[in-house]
Amino acid sequence: MEFLTDFWGMFVDPKKRICLIYLISALLIGVLWGAIVQKKPIFFTLKNCLSVDIWWSKSARLDYLLMFLNKIYFLLISNFWLSSTVVTFFIYEGLHTILPAGLAVGADKMLVVTLFTVAIFIMDDFTKYLVHWSLHNISILWIFHKVHHSATHLTPFTIFRTHPVEMLLFSARSIIVRSTMIAVFIFVFGDLVDLYTVLGVNIGLFVFNIIGSNLRHSHVYLKYWDWLELWLISPAQHQIHHSQDSEHHGKNLGVILAIWDRLGGTLFKAPSQASLTFGFGREEYVSADTIKYAYITSFKEAAAVILRPLKRKVHLTNV
Repeated sequence: MEFLTDFWGMFVDPKKRICLIYLISALLIGVLWGAIVQKKPIFFTLKNCLSVDIWWSKSARLDYLLMFLNKIYFLLISNFWLSSTVVTFFIYEGLHTILPAGLAVGADKMLVVTLFTVAIFIMDDFTKYLVHWSLHNISILWIFHKVHHSATHLTPFTIFRTHPVEMLLFSARSIIVRSTMIAVFIFVFGDLVDLYTVLGVNIGLFVFNIIGSNLRHSHVYLKYWDWLELWLISPAQHQIHHSQDSEHHGKNLGVILAIWDRLGGTLFKAPSQASLTFGFGREEYVSADTIKYAYITSFKEAAAVILRPLKRKVHLTNV
């Protein structure tokens, strides 16, 4: 019962991207974009946004199933996984061995809250880019990440189309980043540390979610002005990231800020119009919308990569 309460609670928790207020705001933005910018009838745009062919496709149905199964998986390992409180404590205590505590306990409260809110937002976004870059550029990690890229239809629930290994990587990233920032700021500023929040969510993340973050995984091609796409990743840019076109592979790895893609040479500005096809488009992945592919095949492929050097060594020894 507690599991089901927690599961359905994601739809009313402002800290979760699939919270109803974010889903509804994305739908409204998508419909208005189609009606005002693309000059399409509102009913036509609404029908496209809610298309059964997309929302009940085989690809989408796997997303929903993985959302449920991954929730169970994380519940089972939660007692054995990293604790944010413990990590924060060890970092905080470690800082005492190299620096005196309370270096700026007399700082202005508003300044400290502003610094902390901005710093944790930037570090959170930057490290998401680093992990995402690693998932695309380290072959053994790509084996697990390509489960996400196997989606042929995008919905806001495609965010849950992840392999458990990738989930652990992003969970560890989140815990380490947040624990480090909290420990450092409390060590320096004491009890002045706080966040600017809306409904308990970092104001930067709240704005990102309310202005259409769920359109990133959708078929609503919403691009920003070219100059803005140098600073913020648009929904269209993330859809390009999911494109089958080889020109788009490994591009637009950022989540919110585009500055990391600019620095990393992975930014791809969205054209005014594009006809994108998602997924792999290769015959060997015709069964990608299955639990076997999502969970088991990745481990088999990863094992083959790990064992390959050992097999080569054995072969050379026998020559």
